[in-house]
Amino acid sequence: MCKSLIKRGLIAGAVLLLCTACAKNPIEIPEVDISSVKVPLAGADLTSSLSGEIVKGNYIAIYSRIALGLRQCWLVDGSPLGKAQFFARNKADGSEKKADIFIHKPAVHPKRGPRIFSVHLKPASANTTEVRLDNRHLTPQNETNVTKDIRNWMQGEKSCTDHVAEKQKENPEKNASKKTKKITLPVRK
Repeated sequence: MCKSLIKRGLIAGAVLLLCTACAKNPIEIPEVDISSVKVPLAGADLTSSLSGEIVKGNYIAIYSRIALGLRQCWLVDGSPLGKAQFFARNKADGSEKKADIFIHKPAVHPKRGPRIFSVHLKPASANTTEVRLDNRHLTPQNETNVTKDIRNWMQGEKSCTDHVAEKQKENPEKNASKKTKKITLPVRK
């Protein structure tokens, strides 16, 4: 026991000595401007069909239409994202105005699940908005449908994808077999 206390004391002393040596002779680290460095996120599909599209309209109004549409169409029971979580933020004042919508897979509180996709909006001019969709986990068909819906909402339309019809398109054999397949029960003798 005495030996372990001596070892711990020696290690603590060595660490303290190294810390004081570093404080007297600080290491110089060159300054690097990383504000323009863009690092691609793992799993992010940056080739989305809605990538930096410029549309007419105030970004707050467009942001509101998209958020409302997503909540009423995509984040309801029976839709592919029915159990997903919605997070949004709007930075309306300051030097950089922008709004973001994040859709995450469900998780246990207090953590968020992995991001499924996000929509980013920022003013391009006084009356135009740049809109970008970052897809991380949407299937190609769901990305096509959500992109179509977002474009419609940006123009003020109030329609959305019919998720029941989309499911039937995905599995026509399965749906057809449910309608026409007859099962004969065995006859007991």
